Amino acid sequence: MVTLDVTSGDPAGGYDLVLTGTNVAYEGAPIYSATVTVGSQPCPVTQLSATRVVCTVPSKADGARSFLVRLTVGERTASSSSGNELIFTYNGNSILI
Repeated sequence: MVTLDVTSGDPAGGYDLVLTGTNVAYEGAPIYSATVTVGSQPCPVTQLSATRVVCTVPSKADGARSFLVRLTVGERTASSSSGNELIFTYNGNSILI
């Protein structure tokens, strides 16, 4: 079971997104064994432990504002504590000039 520390942020990206839970990964798991995506964009993992994963939020691509966050460690894909999907929303509106 996993939760997000924040569920929205600036479209520019570049800040930490923290996913916390129990038994997220085994203690000492190599960082390369975890992948996080925000929609289809990779969220590069910078920290990994048994209870948390930290990744750097990518900048928002054109299109939708809200995206499914998926965490996979090894063969396991995490779910939220409520069983619902983990959703991250970029703040603000896109303006085309």
